[in-house]
Amino acid sequence: MSFKKVPIQDEFPFQLNVKSRITAAALAELSPAKGDRYILTDGANINKIGTYNGSTWDYLISLEGFITWIDNENLFYKFDGSNWSQLIIYSRSFIITNPTSSSDGAIWRVPVAITITAIHYLCVDGTNIIGQLWEFDSNGLNGSTVDADTTATAGINVDNTTLDNPGIAAGNYLGWKMTSVSGAVTKFICTFDYTIN
Repeated sequence: MSFKKVPIQDEFPFQLNVKSRITAAALAELSPAKGDRYILTDGANINKIGTYNGSTWDYLISLEGFITWIDNENLFYKFDGSNWSQLIIYSRSFIITNPTSSSDGAIWRVPVAITITAIHYLCVDGTNIIGQLWEFDSNGLNGSTVDADTTATAGINVDNTTLDNPGIAAGNYLGWKMTSVSGAVTKFICTFDYTIN
């Protein structure tokens, strides 16, 4: 006799698609079809997956590691045990060659609203650089800090995940504000990770 193993959907890491993330109040206003699924963003069932069974809602407790596609956002989300967040992290880098203390300016126009999740710095040669990632307005002018001044010592990667202002508005520019350069630095490399809001 052979046995077949069938995964239990409630425990399987790859969950069926959900229509959207939704508040409890908005969920109560829906006229759902049987099988419609939503992630609750507040209330008693926060972070649970609500599935309409034809007459009432069944709530699945999300387990750490759950992954699902959210239809209205066209993105995968993953549950970390506390919160749902985008599974995909994007990354961009820029290099400033032979930087000086006046190596400031806008570098990339952000096409959609994003949230910076981490910044990585590397100084090549010289002693160090001190500076910070900035959000500039839609004209590439007037800026405000994304993170506080960070020191990147030559040859040592610096990772910064504690950011003062990680949200960047669509249409604004992201750039660099150099505070100081010590020694004959030949390159400064900055990589930032982000999610799309």
